[in-house]
Amino acid sequence: GCGSISIAFAKTTKTGHLYEKPQDDSEVEAGDSGESLIAKQFKDFEQTTDDDTLICEGEVTLTRLKCPEDACDGADKKCTGCKAYFCQLDFDLQKEAPSYVPTFLDLVGLSSHCDAGMIRKDDFSEIVAKCKDYDLAKRRSDLPKNIPLKGLITDLGNTDADLVTNAIASSSHEVRVIVEPQPVLESMGMCDLYEKNRMKRLKGNTNDCNREAASELLKDVVFMLGRSRDSEEQQMIIRTNPESTPGLDIYENAFPKLKWLFVYGEPTEAIGSQMGRFKMERAVCVRTKRNPPPEMVAFLEESGLSVETASLEEYCAATLALLAGAAVERGNSSKGTFVASDEALSKLPNLLSDVFGISVSQEKVAKLQVGGHTDIEGKVDDNLQEKRRQEKIARATDKLKTASNNLYGPKFEKLQMLKSKRGPI
Repeated sequence: GCGSISIAFAKTTKTGHLYEKPQDDSEVEAGDSGESLIAKQFKDFEQTTDDDTLICEGEVTLTRLKCPEDACDGADKKCTGCKAYFCQLDFDLQKEAPSYVPTFLDLVGLSSHCDAGMIRKDDFSEIVAKCKDYDLAKRRSDLPKNIPLKGLITDLGNTDADLVTNAIASSSHEVRVIVEPQPVLESMGMCDLYEKNRMKRLKGNTNDCNREAASELLKDVVFMLGRSRDSEEQQMIIRTNPESTPGLDIYENAFPKLKWLFVYGEPTEAIGSQMGRFKMERAVCVRTKRNPPPEMVAFLEESGLSVETASLEEYCAATLALLAGAAVERGNSSKGTFVASDEALSKLPNLLSDVFGISVSQEKVAKLQVGGHTDIEGKVDDNLQEKRRQEKIARATDKLKTASNNLYGPKFEKLQMLKSKRGPI
């Protein structure tokens, strides 16, 4: 399985202010208690400077952001009360084997420092301000540098967007690809995330979320995620969670010169991809059925259904329709490019150039194709994309197909029209 992957550790320029202590095996004998054996799994780290300096030096990376549900309420264009968590990551692990380390969470999971030495800051805006001052005080040529964001990828969920980001990550050391980072979801979703708005409703909070404030929060998140001590890194692409899609306006306001890419599937493949190994009741697309958001209630009513009468299949299809609808709504902004899942890999060289402004040499085109067709065991399979597509289609029952065609189908047609409207890529 995964153990067959060989990962080379390419090192970036370190400050020496954070390092792993050598482990003394003599301290923990094989016959010691279970507690000692558990403790042995966690590494010890030596830190020779304060947390703020470590963060601003780029030795550690923002990995989690936790904001109260009312953080961005009010007229002030500033979100308050957000806590931030930082730890040391090695992005080279992802670049060496992106099919094995496909997401930001996977990268965090491979970091022994994230297990043992997570740094918490109770005021995110304060540490951002300190790091901006730090940058003004240092020479421009000194590390860390801030890698510029080149664009955003989002998708309908379980499309081939992961193959796209795997391909980009493996094709060039110059591009930092951050896949589904929680801080981006938190900031883009401050005004739209189900959990945030449900908590506000439970507390009787009727204040509007300030979307301009959320845009400022997103800018700060990207600023912190782009701090790099790797002199070769030149560009950054972020792929965010599907739940971020209603916040595309927040992204556009934060980065008015940048574009975004939306990956979607046809109705049968799209709904089949939502079905995992578990029962339908546990699918992500139906998790809000007990306490549906107002927009879901309204959409079901417009479709001649209700929360009570909608089957699980219909509710799942409605979830896809709402996500697709959020992308369609931003489709006229000229910032968005739409690509069908089954075309995403073949069109990737042109997408990198047209959407992200990243030039692609013939050598890189070959690397993109290899990276996009590499499975989790590190084997190149030219039929990987088609095999995955057939697996998704096979999981779609007749009831799922009918529900998806009826509810998501009209949105899919609009996505297809927007794809055509942008012209051939």
